[in-house]
Amino acid sequence: MPEPDVGEVEVLGVDDFAFHKGRHYGTLLIDMATHRPLHLYDGREGEDLADWLRGHPEVKVICRDRSSGYGEGARAGAPQARQVADRYHLWANLGQAVEKSVNPIAPAWPNRPRTTPVSHWRQSPRWSSRRKS
Repeated sequence: MPEPDVGEVEVLGVDDFAFHKGRHYGTLLIDMATHRPLHLYDGREGEDLADWLRGHPEVKVICRDRSSGYGEGARAGAPQARQVADRYHLWANLGQAVEKSVNPIAPAWPNRPRTTPVSHWRQSPRWSSRRKS
């Protein structure tokens, strides 16, 4: 069965996923306007992304995580495109930054509440099932 024509893509989403967690990963490219998957490839190499982008010069925005490989691939394949972080990664990075800033001074707080670290919630199955890109 032939693959459908991708067409014009102005806003591209790039994210990795696990074929087998901890061992084998792949990359998914998504048209953020239609939320339609466009391409799936094995691995998380920036060069694969750059190759795909060279065939799609109409891409204006690339929505991705902070992976250096994807950043390099986006710069090489679509230097005209603006790179932005997706909503999930913005919140996750903010939570990590707050946790890192607060943890060193928290023991000095009188009567501080006992809470579960943010990193625990990011790892829990409940959080993972609600994750949206």
